[in-house]
Amino acid sequence: MLTMAIRSGDTYKVESESILKRTKELLPIMGDADVEVLAVASGLRPSREGGARVEAETYDQKTIIHNYGAGGTGFQAGVGMAIDAVELAGDILETLRPCSVL
Repeated sequence: MLTMAIRSGDTYKVESESILKRTKELLPIMGDADVEVLAVASGLRPSREGGARVEAETYDQKTIIHNYGAGGTGFQAGVGMAIDAVELAGDILETLRPCSVL
């Protein structure tokens, strides 16, 4: 028996059943295993009008890297958005001169 630890929340049973069915289709090793679902969890992923925001903004002579608003695509887009944000920060860091207090 496969046991899944998932927490209850604002979810629908039909969605959980669909996820489990698709998972079994993608992972043949699960086969017709008897799966016990202990709980189900859901999370909020805020979105914003106009889509995700990944950009640099200068404010009060400081640079802010924005990386938010992916909504429901946050899980899929998160890695790419993080790479973009790091590249933005890298460009800025390259322009700074090293400053040591030693």
